[in-house]
Amino acid sequence: MSIHGPQDQQRQDGVEPSVHEHRQNHRYHVSSMAQYERMYRESVDDPAAFWGKLAQRLDWKVPPSPDRFLAYNFDPRAGPVRVMWMQGGITNACYNALDRHVLAGRGDKVAYYW
Repeated sequence: MSIHGPQDQQRQDGVEPSVHEHRQNHRYHVSSMAQYERMYRESVDDPAAFWGKLAQRLDWKVPPSPDRFLAYNFDPRAGPVRVMWMQGGITNACYNALDRHVLAGRGDKVAYYW
């Protein structure tokens, strides 16, 4: 039996479909290379705006301060090399990754393929 069978083939052995099979039937967040390139360019040209939009999709106990969203220094002569994202924001990564999806009725769905 091929693990990469036709989309309409029912697995008879009770084993979950492979990640590859799942990906063939799943809607992606980025639909084309052109869209990826636009998103990449925006992330480089205006990282605070790009990541700020994505951060709005998370649940926050305290949202990050828009005026302190991104601070960095890559020049060791100017001080410690550092990158600081979303200063002042407080969130729960476990809640965003798992709990809110269970609460939304998706507790029976695979959350993460390893």
